[in-house]
Order: sequence, then C-alpha cells, then structure tokens
Amino acid sequence: MLNLINRVVILTIHLIPKFFIKIFANQYVAGITTKDALKTVKRLNDQGFAVTLDILGEHTNNKGKAELITKQYCDILAQININNLDCNISIKPSHIGSDISNKLLMKNIRILHEISMKNNNFIRIDMENSELTDLTLNTYKNRYISENNIGVVLQAYLYRTEQDLLQLKDGSNIRLCKGIYNENQSIAIKIPDEINSNYIKLLKIAFKKHIYVGIATHDSH
Repeated sequence: MLNLINRVVILTIHLIPKFFIKIFANQYVAGITTKDALKTVKRLNDQGFAVTLDILGEHTNNKGKAELITKQYCDILAQININNLDCNISIKPSHIGSDISNKLLMKNIRILHEISMKNNNFIRIDMENSELTDLTLNTYKNRYISENNIGVVLQAYLYRTEQDLLQLKDGSNIRLCKGIYNENQSIAIKIPDEINSNYIKLLKIAFKKHIYVGIATHDSH
C-alpha cells in the first residue's frame, strides 16, 4: 500500500501549484530548481555541514526521461565543482532506468560515476524496496571494482542486511538507515526497538570492518 501511495504522489505532484508545495516542502526540499538547491547547499556548508542531494522521484518508465534525469545529475555534479561546494549526490536506481532494463541502469550509473570522478566527487546508490536490493548491491559492487568513490545504502530493518554488510569489502562506504518501505514481516523486522538493536549491531560490524558509515537516523538516542 505504501508503494502505491508513493507512486500516486509522484504521478500527481506536478499538478499541484508549486507555491503550495513549497509551503510544506521547505524543511525537506533543498529547492525547486538546481540553482535554489545549490544556494541551500552553500548555506549549509557555511554552517559546517556536508550535504548530499538527490532529485525527487523514482520508478521512471521512459528511457528518454531516465537519460534526462541522468544528465541533470551530471549537470549538478559539474555545478558543485564549479562552486566548490561540499556536496555529493544520491541516486535511486529506479529513477534512472532499473524499471526499464538493467542495461540502461548500468549505462547511466557508469556515466554518473565517471562524471563524479572527473569532478572529484562521490555518488551514492540509494536503496529502495526489497525487490531492488540485490540489483542495487550488485550495481554498487560492479562500479566499486572500477573506482571506490561510490557508496551504497543499507537498511537496518531487513534481516538480510547483516550478511550484506559482512560481504562488503573492508573500507567500503555506506549510509545506514532504518528503512521506510512496508516490507513483509518474513524479511523485515517490524518492532521499532528490535530495529534499533539491529541498527547498533550493524554499526558495530561496520566499524570493525573499517567501513565509513553515514548514520542516517533522526533518532538521537
């Protein structure tokens, strides 16, 4: 149901007046345009924060649109470099072609990875629902062989994540989140306290493997 709601929001959001969206989105969205977003990045950098940006959206079903989104990410990487900002990008596989073909996804990831290296930057492959977990990890590992300025996201509520983490090379770069997709209880932990315990367990494993971890949670405890 949550996936269905997400798709409905994505498909209809362009129909809502931008000024109305902005009222509610300001605290979550860096900007409607790249220029606005980079201004926000600069302000956050000045406050001592490093930043990651992504373009809102997922489940692109048109090849031309997936390639356009990839080009937009390339332009953002170039602008980050030109403006000397402390900022990288995060990319959802389904946003740049995984729903169309693995070949298109790999092509667009390769383009982005190479552009990020050209601009002395870093990209992270974001994690979506469990149907894409294997594809996401394999895509990350495939590109990591080439250059290691690339990271991936792991989700603490999936039972499989401990093994996925153990299989990553020492020195890898991950962002660890709890997970927001409504997964089946056969593959995902449903009790918040148990998710928290697993989160800490995974952090300890990552630190022992000298893995860089972006600790992605609003839970200060």
